[in-house]
Amino acid sequence: MWDQFFIAYAFGAVALFLPGVLLFKAIGLKWAEAVAAAPLAMCAALPVLAILYGKVGIPCSFANTFLLLIMVGFLAMAARMGIRAKWRKRIGSGSIALQRVVSCRRDVVLLLGFAAFGIIATGYVFVLNLDGAASFVQEYDNMEHLSRIRTFASSGDWSCFAQAYYVVGGDSSIPFALSSNFYPSAWHAFAAMLVSTLGIPVAVSANVVNALFVSLVFPCGIWWLLKGVFGDDWKIVACGILCAFAFAAFPWKLTWWGPIFPNMAALCLFPISAATFIALLRDREPVSRRISFAAVFALGLIAMLLMQPNAVFTCGVFLVPFCIRRIWTAPLLKTTGASSGKARAAVGVAVFSAFVVVVWAFAFNLPIMAPTVEFSWGSFAGKSQAIANVLLLSFRETPAQPVLGALVIVGAAHMIRSGKGRWAVASYAIMCLMYIVSASTDGAIKQVLTGFWYTDPMRLAANAAISGIPLACMGLLVSIRSFAKIFARWCSRGLPSARMRTGSVVFMAMLAAVLLYYPNFAVQGIGSVQTGIGAARTSLEAAYSTSADNVLNPEEREFLQKVQEVAGSELVVNEPNDGSAFAYGISGLNLYYRGFDGYGGSNETEASRLIRLHLNKMGEDPSVRDALDAIGAAYVLQLDQGDDDRSNRYFFTYDEAVWAGIDAVDDGTPGLETVLSEGDMRLYRIV
Repeated sequence: MWDQFFIAYAFGAVALFLPGVLLFKAIGLKWAEAVAAAPLAMCAALPVLAILYGKVGIPCSFANTFLLLIMVGFLAMAARMGIRAKWRKRIGSGSIALQRVVSCRRDVVLLLGFAAFGIIATGYVFVLNLDGAASFVQEYDNMEHLSRIRTFASSGDWSCFAQAYYVVGGDSSIPFALSSNFYPSAWHAFAAMLVSTLGIPVAVSANVVNALFVSLVFPCGIWWLLKGVFGDDWKIVACGILCAFAFAAFPWKLTWWGPIFPNMAALCLFPISAATFIALLRDREPVSRRISFAAVFALGLIAMLLMQPNAVFTCGVFLVPFCIRRIWTAPLLKTTGASSGKARAAVGVAVFSAFVVVVWAFAFNLPIMAPTVEFSWGSFAGKSQAIANVLLLSFRETPAQPVLGALVIVGAAHMIRSGKGRWAVASYAIMCLMYIVSASTDGAIKQVLTGFWYTDPMRLAANAAISGIPLACMGLLVSIRSFAKIFARWCSRGLPSARMRTGSVVFMAMLAAVLLYYPNFAVQGIGSVQTGIGAARTSLEAAYSTSADNVLNPEEREFLQKVQEVAGSELVVNEPNDGSAFAYGISGLNLYYRGFDGYGGSNETEASRLIRLHLNKMGEDPSVRDALDAIGAAYVLQLDQGDDDRSNRYFFTYDEAVWAGIDAVDDGTPGLETVLSEGDMRLYRIV
């Protein structure tokens, strides 16, 4: 399936970037800016189109999503070119385009460097550690992700209001009375587009989308963010090529933990949105460019909102210190004397801070946010340990990264002393403080400060990691310059000083790359040493293993393939917590029970309740037989029949009382005929 993976990756890259490049170039962005911001267009437009199509009952397709956006982009470019042609004719300037290309050449080269290193790093850490292109993480959240992609692709409804497991429409084979609720599904919609367009397996599509966002979207956004923080100091920006992927907490941790793939993708969009906002408020920008940046930033907010809303709050928290700095240094507040100018600036900062508090409180108290902000992860560390975790970047379940941590500290100190990008240090400090509060406290303050991220220390660690990249870049540049000077003095043998200095810088950059990305290793007589990137690689390998004895083990996966061949499209009654729920997402097996929990509520049908609790009595209870006939069930599936030790065979959501009827079925149950039998796995035909 690797051929499908790479074909889908190439197609997905075009789909993510081409419409946005055309549109953003048409509204006045430079080529490098248009490429960096391009994913915002697709990630905002696709889910919006899906919602509109869902409202009017039009199935989503390759033609009315991707091709439509391409057409809009080409039309915008054509209009732009027509306007520019008339303008050039009036002023007689034919060299402006060439001058602009030359002026942004360095940006293009750096952007290509970020993208190239992103592809290499993603291949090294993520792709090479997948146990096949269709491997997947067997966790609770991923069952929902795979199922939602399957439902989207098969129904043509890619809307954020569509169901994850079933198609709304009164089908009697659905165990619940379904209703349409909002769920941010931009990530799922893009994956569904790949499935429906290319016909690739759902699990392959999920891996491709993750690889695209990590390898291309994230580094392009970091390039532009670093330009926003450090301006035209290209040497600091270039250090981001090495630093962007060095943090284990992001993006690598979120490629398997949870897994919270939509949150990971939304955080990949956050640097682009933040960079666009910074560009919007940059000095000496023409009004036309500010309008363009405002439009792109609005698309970024929509994209993050429909991917995972907490990225909007991450972006806001990161930009608060920048806004305060802009207010404090605003020329309009400094037009009179120094003392009165400072007083006006202080009032402006106070008003803005009050505005932030009001917006935060308003959002926190919105009814739609209640399930999120009221959820709480318990504390797991003392305050001193949480602070140590921040300094060593060992936030949670990730090894310490002392070299990278030292670069962050050095960079922060230099930025504070020099004043360059000082506000970014404040942004990082706020992110770290929120992590410390989440990791070491419980209570109302924790909910208010970190509730938008479910008080989850892993998500907050990801926020801190991204915010720490500018600091690490500054620290890396300062360290390279310092050590290169020392190295040049020690090693000079009559070589020209410029050549020796260049060689020293190259050597130190290579040494930094080795130290930041070195895999796990062993020290004889001491033991094994885990590095941040090494641990990420081994964790990914374990999470995506197809041979490990997981809830759905290799024998059960092979058995499910046989079940698919026998059952075809007919309805199969199952107990989802034994791992069979994954069969709907990965292969499209027509399961009756596709989710892990939620059973026993008021919206469950009577037929479903009878089947769950009394299926083993179908030979003596006519109501159970009637319920099976009503839903059109043809088969009954068991993957762990009679298994007394359910600790490793069932998900944590399993409740024996909820599934008593299906669990009690065996080869002697009247009304069932054994079709497939291997070990403790059974497929029965209802006769």
